[in-house]
Amino acid sequence: MAKPIAYGHLKLKPNEFYEMDLNDFEDMRTAHEQAETERRWEMAYWVCNMISPHVGKGKVSVNSLVKPFLPKKEVTRTKEECENFFEDFYKQRKEVMEDGNDSRVSG
Repeated sequence: MAKPIAYGHLKLKPNEFYEMDLNDFEDMRTAHEQAETERRWEMAYWVCNMISPHVGKGKVSVNSLVKPFLPKKEVTRTKEECENFFEDFYKQRKEVMEDGNDSRVSG
């Protein structure tokens, strides 16, 4: 799922994509989404100003024009939750590397 975003929307080259770490890629993706959202709000503002005189005052709003393009609300993780997840992940990884095996995995 990351490659279509990287090569399409972000216009990265394969070597640029593979040199990035996950956090850099996520930051770029988030910045792209924010820029796209701002562009849509600006476009809706100008369209609203152009058509409002023709349809009557108050019948068209910027919110009503941009609403279909806004992402659906989802449960989002806070930065602190993500940091805690990675901290636990690396801690578990370090424990496994020190033990030489993972007793949690049966095999």
